[in-house]
Amino acid sequence: MIAKPSPHIGTCSWKYDSWRGLIYSDAKEINYLREYSRRFSTVEVDQWFWSLFAGDKAVLPNPIRLHGGDRKEIEDRTGNDWSRIVEPKDHDLQSLAGMIVDLRDRNVETFLYVNNHFEGSAPRTIARIQSLL
Repeated sequence: MIAKPSPHIGTCSWKYDSWRGLIYSDAKEINYLREYSRRFSTVEVDQWFWSLFAGDKAVLPNPIRLHGGDRKEIEDRTGNDWSRIVEPKDHDLQSLAGMIVDLRDRNVETFLYVNNHFEGSAPRTIARIQSLL
């Protein structure tokens, strides 16, 4: 029997001081990406924000994108402390988990990137998603 592919789950970017104690150690000097990679197998590099790729670069096939609410509203609620859930979205996460399971059952390799702005803390949202899988 061939094993079903596990989803690759990570965050959008990786350097948030408010993740100290959650993802990162409290050491004075932190290698953020090294510590991040001990926890997650993938990360979205925010290249699109800084520059556009040439038209001949790779593009993801048929992405599924779920949008959170207003970014400013959630930033006001978190105060840029991305260590806690401030707006739980249980129904959305259950739907997302169902999609991931469906894709896994069809042997589709899946990459999921979670942003802090969805619920308030990408690492905690990922833990909630993983608990539903």
